[in-house]
Amino acid sequence: MSGRRFRSGVAARAVVAPAVLGVLAAAYLAYVALASPPPTPPTITAFPASPTSSTTAAFSYKDTQTAGFTRFECSLDGSSFAACGTRVGGSGKSYSGLSGSTRTFRVRAVFGSATSNATPYSWVIDRTAPVATIAFPANSGLYNASSYSAGCSPAGVCGTAADPSGVASVRLSVKRSATARYWNGSGFTASTETFLPVSAVGTPGGTSTTWRSTLALPPAGVYVVHVQATDSLGNAQTGSSYAATSAFTIDTAPPPRPSIYGHPAGSTSATSATFRFADDGDDDGDTGIGDEDDEDGISLLCALTPPLPAVFTPCASPKSYTSLAPGTYTFLVEAVDRAGNLSAPVSFTWTITGAGRPFTITGTASALLYPAGADVPVNLVFRNPNSAAITVTGVTMTILGTSSGLCPLSLADLSVPQQLTVSVGPIPPGNVPTSLSALSVPQSAWPKLRMSDTGTNQDNCQGVTVNLSYSGSAHS
Repeated sequence: MSGRRFRSGVAARAVVAPAVLGVLAAAYLAYVALASPPPTPPTITAFPASPTSSTTAAFSYKDTQTAGFTRFECSLDGSSFAACGTRVGGSGKSYSGLSGSTRTFRVRAVFGSATSNATPYSWVIDRTAPVATIAFPANSGLYNASSYSAGCSPAGVCGTAADPSGVASVRLSVKRSATARYWNGSGFTASTETFLPVSAVGTPGGTSTTWRSTLALPPAGVYVVHVQATDSLGNAQTGSSYAATSAFTIDTAPPPRPSIYGHPAGSTSATSATFRFADDGDDDGDTGIGDEDDEDGISLLCALTPPLPAVFTPCASPKSYTSLAPGTYTFLVEAVDRAGNLSAPVSFTWTITGAGRPFTITGTASALLYPAGADVPVNLVFRNPNSAAITVTGVTMTILGTSSGLCPLSLADLSVPQQLTVSVGPIPPGNVPTSLSALSVPQSAWPKLRMSDTGTNQDNCQGVTVNLSYSGSAHS
């Protein structure tokens, strides 16, 4: 560079050599390239709702800077980017024939050789109707009145439904197979399949919910339930497409009473007993005698009393009992079908007699007797000389008289208002004194003595002992 000397106030001009100018220009371009910000991603201004049942999608988008804008490029579900508009200020892209799933759209802007980051949008296409289950009645279920009433609350049909877009409604049809008629809300009269809304949906619009429909116990027979459900997008089963199906049977008729055709004598000393019996379903047309399982699905339940109440348990013929103590017994048998219906029981009563076991009884009044006083319980004491424990039944207490002839009391002045009300045992062997109180027999069950006020002077009766006798029977 060459220059001159100037006087004050006179402008100077500098001349740059061409080689130096080229270096400066390159430096300036490098500075511009480094300083330019990256392109701004476009903005999506219109897009499909999510979730949606539509198989089409339309997008609108615009660039946020125009200087140097070249074009938009779009991608669907990770496909390669392709040109999708060149209009400055905004463009659009549409798709059709899309299948149900989660879809992702991306758009980016190109500025010459520079490309912005992509702007994404994801949405869900739901083309599937809700799934549903019938919790009750179960498919192939068999119910009587009580088991049907216990299935749903209130009685009827109930289940669940689920859909990621939310369950909007559930409806069902019920057909009575015997008449091929459908429930119309008040009776089985509709000739074509009739779907009615369920009585209640637990969580309307929820992705998972319960539902129920009230249906009082229908007449005996076979029924078929179909369920259809609709989600919040309108996806639903239609026509003969069902979310769930259940076929069930109502049986409320009790089975026939069984028959007992083999049993012990009405009075016997045998301590064992065998019974033969059969249900009387007679599906094979015979008399039932010897046919111990006539009707398919019939089971038998047996009970022996005492003790009471009778406890029925499953049994099969023949049924035997052994080591029975002397006494009166009742054998009962009843039939139950697969639906749980019970027949009336049939019974046989017999008595086992036996040699009585020896024992002794003494007694002590728990308090003194007074004229017109309270009844006095007597605490009985038993002694068992046998080698095995015994049970004593039918104990009776009798007044014999008093220990003094000077006492004016007569047998009419003393009475036994209550005898022992329970059987007593087991009384241990070995002649060990065993009282009612030791056996934890409540005092309310003890025998009682009563003294009447006759109006005569009973002073000479003070300290008099009342003589009593006892009787009963004992068995092992």
